[in-house]
Amino acid sequence: MVAGLPATACRVLIALSCLAMPLGRVHAQSPDEANVRSSQQPLITSAPEITAEEQEQFGLVEIRRFGFNAHCSGVLLTNIWVATAAHCLNRILDRANPGQLQVAANWREDAATPRVGLQLRTAAASYSAWGNRLERPSTTFDIALVRLADAIRVGGTPTGYERAFEPGGIGDLVGVDLRVFGRGISTWAGVVFGVPQQSMGDGRYRGATFATTRQTLNGDAVPPGGFANLLEYPSTAAQSVMGGDSGGPSFRLGADGVSRLVGVHAVCGSSDCVSDIQCPGPNGTQVSCFPNSRCTREDQWTWVTRLPWCADAPIFSLRGAIEQLMTQTWNPTQAVQALQIAHSEGDIERDMRLGPLDGLRWAYVQRAVQKMCVNRGFMAGIATGGQVAGPNYEIVCFSEAAGRRFDIGPSAGGPWAFTNPDQVDWAQAGRSAAEICRVSDPTSPGGFHTGFMRPASGIFGIQVGVFCLNETGGSWADAQVGALGAAAHLGTATWAAAHRAASTRCRLVGFAAGGFLNGHEAPGVRGSVCLGQAAISQTVGPRPSLPTP
Repeated sequence: MVAGLPATACRVLIALSCLAMPLGRVHAQSPDEANVRSSQQPLITSAPEITAEEQEQFGLVEIRRFGFNAHCSGVLLTNIWVATAAHCLNRILDRANPGQLQVAANWREDAATPRVGLQLRTAAASYSAWGNRLERPSTTFDIALVRLADAIRVGGTPTGYERAFEPGGIGDLVGVDLRVFGRGISTWAGVVFGVPQQSMGDGRYRGATFATTRQTLNGDAVPPGGFANLLEYPSTAAQSVMGGDSGGPSFRLGADGVSRLVGVHAVCGSSDCVSDIQCPGPNGTQVSCFPNSRCTREDQWTWVTRLPWCADAPIFSLRGAIEQLMTQTWNPTQAVQALQIAHSEGDIERDMRLGPLDGLRWAYVQRAVQKMCVNRGFMAGIATGGQVAGPNYEIVCFSEAAGRRFDIGPSAGGPWAFTNPDQVDWAQAGRSAAEICRVSDPTSPGGFHTGFMRPASGIFGIQVGVFCLNETGGSWADAQVGALGAAAHLGTATWAAAHRAASTRCRLVGFAAGGFLNGHEAPGVRGSVCLGQAAISQTVGPRPSLPTP
C-alpha cells in the first residue's frame, strides 16, 4: 500500500510505497503489506477454477518466498522468465539474494508424470522497478521480472515457450474484454447469524472476463497530456470485480484466436468492510471498520466486502525493454559486475532515459544508473562513459561486498563540498567523494556521489548520497596524463570522456570493469580509481596524499 495516502472506506490500494528518491539509500522501501493476505487481491467468487491444463496454457504460476506458501501470482514469458507485479517482489524479496524467491507451476513436468504436478524453481535474478509511484504515471510501471535458475517445462519441454504480447497501445484497450486470472481471496467477508466472518482464500486459480472502462490513475481519469499506466475494469451485476491477486495476468483474445498478454494486476480502488469490526489503528488504538474509517492494511483484506474497481499495469507497453532485459544476465551476489544497458530500459522509468552521454550532466546519469543497478538487486553503480551501438550504455554495479553506501552532510567533502549535485561540475564532485571516502575509511581507494540529495528539513540539514569502495570494489591507480589524452584536461573534459579514458587505461592494466577519474590532479598525473580486481599481476602504488585545491 502506498504509505501516507488518505484511506477512506477501508481503502485498499496495492502498490509500491511512495518513494522519494533522495540520498544514496537507493533501495526501494517495502509497501505496508503485513502478510500474504494483504498482498492478494480478491477473486470472483462465482468464477470457475482453472484446470491444470488451462494453467499451463496461459503460463499461470505462483510467486513464493523460499519455504513459504504463495504470495502473489505471475505469468511465464519464456521457460526461464516470469512477469509479476513489482510491489510483490519489493515486499517479499531481498533482491540482493534472489535465491530466496521461488516460482511454482502447478502442472505436469513431462508426459510420464500425472497431469497435476508441481514444478518448483528458484530464482537466479530479478528486475523490479525502484520507484513505482502511482501518483506519477509517466515515470514507472508496476512490473517485475524473475529469471529462473532452471527452466519450467511447458508441454514437457524446457525450451521453446514464448508468450505473445498485445501489439497495440494502451489507448486501444479501453472498452475491450480482458480475460483475467489469479488466486487470491475467493470469498468476501460478511456476517452470518450476527457473527462477522472473515474473507477467505483457497489458493486456487480462477478466471473471469471483464471489460476495461478507462485509463486510470488512483481511480481518477488521466489528466490531459498525462500518460496512463493502468487499465481499470469495474465490477458488474453478475460478479465481483477483480480476477486475481497481485501480479496475476490479463489477456486479450485476438481475432486469430491467440490470447496475448496485456498486463498484471497492480491496484484496487476503495473497498467496503464488515461493519462494527474493531481493527487495530494508529498508535495501538482500535477503530471500527466502517466506511470512512481507517483500518490497517491486513484488516482491510480480512474484512473486505466489496471492491468497485481494480486495474492492471500494462506489461505490453514495456515489451521492448522486457525483450532486451531477457537477453541480459546479471548476478547481484557478485561484488562488482560490468553490464551493458539497453536504451529501451528508459521506458520503464522516465528518469532512466539516457542519450548521448557527453551531453548529459553527471548527476542525472548517476541517478539513472543507481536505479538500473538497484532494480537488478545491487547496491549502487557508476557509468563508465562508454556508449556502443544499439544504443547501449556501459555501467558497473556494486553489491554490499564492494563498499558502503551512506548519506552525509555536504561539508564532509571538505574544500570541495557542494549542496546541489545538479549545480556542480563532475571533477569537483569527484574530489568531494574522494575526500568523504578518505575520511570515512582511510583504506578506501575512493568512491563516487550517487547524484541524490535530501533537502534540509526541520532539524536535519542537506545530505548527499555517497558510495565508498573497499579493496574488493576497486584500487587506487593514478593515471599518467599521456595515457588519458584530451580527457586529462579536467577543466574542459566531460565526465563521460574522463571516465572513458580512465576505463581504457584501467583495462590495459587488467581491470576489466574499467574505472573513473576522481577529479584530483598533480603535475603529470590524474587521480584514478580502477574498478573490481585486476586480472593480471601489476603494481599499484600506495595511495598518495590528496592535493590541495
